[in-house]
Amino acid sequence: MRGRFLKSTGGRFSLVTFGTFHAVFYSFVRSASPKDSRLITPEQRRALLTHLLSEVKIDSRCGDLTSLIDAAALAISLLRIRGSDSAMENSSYRLAASHFPDPDIPDKIRKGYEAWMADHGYIDFDDIALRCESLCRTRVGFLESLRSQYRYILVDEFQDISPTQYRILRMMAETGERNFFVVGDDDQAIYSFRGASPESCRQFLTDFPDAKRILLHVNYRCSQPILEAADLVIRENRNRFEKKTAAHRLGGNKPSILSCSSEAEEVRLIAGILRCRPLEALKNSAVILRNRILVNRFGEALSAAGIPVRQDTHAPDRDRMEVLQLVDSYFTCALLMKESSPRLPRSHFYRMMNMPERYLTRAGIPAEGVSFPLLEDIYRDRPAMVHTIHILQQDLITLSRLKPLLAIRYLRLSIGIEPSLCDGKDERRKAKILAALDEMESLGAKAGSLREFLRVAAQNFTQYSSGSEQSDGVRLCTMHAAKGLEFSTVILPDLGEGVIPCRQASSQEDIEEERRLLYVAMTRAREELFLLYVRGGRNNPQRPSRFLRPLGVDAEYL
Repeated sequence: MRGRFLKSTGGRFSLVTFGTFHAVFYSFVRSASPKDSRLITPEQRRALLTHLLSEVKIDSRCGDLTSLIDAAALAISLLRIRGSDSAMENSSYRLAASHFPDPDIPDKIRKGYEAWMADHGYIDFDDIALRCESLCRTRVGFLESLRSQYRYILVDEFQDISPTQYRILRMMAETGERNFFVVGDDDQAIYSFRGASPESCRQFLTDFPDAKRILLHVNYRCSQPILEAADLVIRENRNRFEKKTAAHRLGGNKPSILSCSSEAEEVRLIAGILRCRPLEALKNSAVILRNRILVNRFGEALSAAGIPVRQDTHAPDRDRMEVLQLVDSYFTCALLMKESSPRLPRSHFYRMMNMPERYLTRAGIPAEGVSFPLLEDIYRDRPAMVHTIHILQQDLITLSRLKPLLAIRYLRLSIGIEPSLCDGKDERRKAKILAALDEMESLGAKAGSLREFLRVAAQNFTQYSSGSEQSDGVRLCTMHAAKGLEFSTVILPDLGEGVIPCRQASSQEDIEEERRLLYVAMTRAREELFLLYVRGGRNNPQRPSRFLRPLGVDAEYL
């Protein structure tokens, strides 16, 4: 935006400040307290959250570690922005908290997080706005300095602003010339998990009643039938600014609403829609889903059907990660055994102790790690279990003496991790696991030692845990990630109750945000829009989303 502005004005206004809320407010905070404003890096934050999860006895054996870290980060952010009572009423918070066995865990993590940040002098993105607001209210001359420096304020995407961010801007603009210009659409307020609310739009008009309203009523993206369908959906929300919009592009096809008996039929229909299209048309098409789990599932299914896909959620390859993590844990423990370490790291031991199944439990294992004498003492009254522990100990000693290639084969065939990893998986996932084990053997053949192998395998782990995206194919993304994008063809599968609105959406506020989310997804389409839902069967009836009622899906809903 800054580049376009300078180009259009011939560079005459180079002192105008452009930036995100975080960048601009951070510059304010840094100017006031440069020694106490170190911003924590994403790597530091991830490491801290991993440590705090282990402190409350949560690790990757309780679920995918990346998902647990993301859930913890979201939960503590909402607790800090909204406060405890308000956060717990939010559907995003409830979804994040559902990852943990104890509802008190997110708040315990928050307290540990805040204590560590304070002890080490760090702040994060949430702190930036909170600290900036505090400086405006308490630091003499701070607010007056901002007001004199910034006489004109323009905010884009105003519906995404948090209450704290709004309060800062209001303080800056509420005296003097009151030059406050905002651009936003309350129908696109979908980021409550970041603290945003459409209430900011209504509060603005209350605080600045003399503001002039300008309605941008022409939609230049969607064809007329798509815009009409989206308007029918969003008009059901009564707590919004009434507005009449018109499509610049008249004509076009009405959205197709497809009822399916199962998710497998959804995939077949979507594959049929996309299969005959040239690659260039696929690149301008998107399958948009409610959450990341569905993106992963549909991405795998469409790939298996021969449709090239791009997944921009950077979803990790969980099957390969499981293989890499298990091999890493076995080899790490084997090396420690070779070095006569008195204890094995608890996280590594948890991951491998029942792969294959040995019926070991976590009871009695201390935080500082695992020793075999301790295990034998725990199971001293069960001779069969003591024998199992002796075998595991001997297996680790054997692994420590083998070259990497032979060690991988020993893991697969003698210890038996291969059948354990494949147990309960479908054929497609089994094939991925076997391919990952073959890849481990290939890496092992090139490594001179277990330690060298672990270094190379760590690089592969980074690749699979961060995910990747192809450059060609149909785009798969979540509804939140689709905001701001547009495509010639948009396909919205799995529009059912419990998906959208999601199960965690219990309050009217949550329901309306889910409705806005569907509206945003529908209005990503320029020319074609397909809406799919699963009706289920006699033994597994399912209901289409209530948001489809205005589009004529009443009969099957009941």
